[in-house]
Amino acid sequence: MVGTGKGAEHGILIRNGEALERAHRIRTVLLDKTGTLTRGEPVVTDVVAAPFSSPEEVLRLAASAEHSSEHPLGEAVVKAALEKKLALSPSSDFNAIPGQGVEALVDGKKLLLGNLRFMEERGVSLNGLESKSTEFLAEGKTAMFLGLDAGWQESLLSLTP
Repeated sequence: MVGTGKGAEHGILIRNGEALERAHRIRTVLLDKTGTLTRGEPVVTDVVAAPFSSPEEVLRLAASAEHSSEHPLGEAVVKAALEKKLALSPSSDFNAIPGQGVEALVDGKKLLLGNLRFMEERGVSLNGLESKSTEFLAEGKTAMFLGLDAGWQESLLSLTP
């Protein structure tokens, strides 16, 4: 966990602890040009909203929470929201948890935005979005979950790696 957090501080994104542990056995590196390399930055590719919300609202809330973040994935979320001309809300009580996600207050509600492990550790029900996140991971995308404290309702964003 410390390794993924330290990597994130330096702009190096590591999928999970297991990947970091296996890295010492790497002998060859093959690069796939998926956007991160061609554009030099991650981009939001999909937004899956739970039935109680819309993709635009999910992106707006996520970007509002990430507005204080310097993490490359957070910056990608903010950029996507601004490109869609979504009005961001002010956030407070921003807290980044290295290698996992962020928490913040937006519109008077506590938001959690982060990876699957972060949501599981916080006891957030994923409302069936696990299968969609598995699809994203199989496509080489990074899945981020957004939890809203109104019963910890959940939505999903995906970004190119």
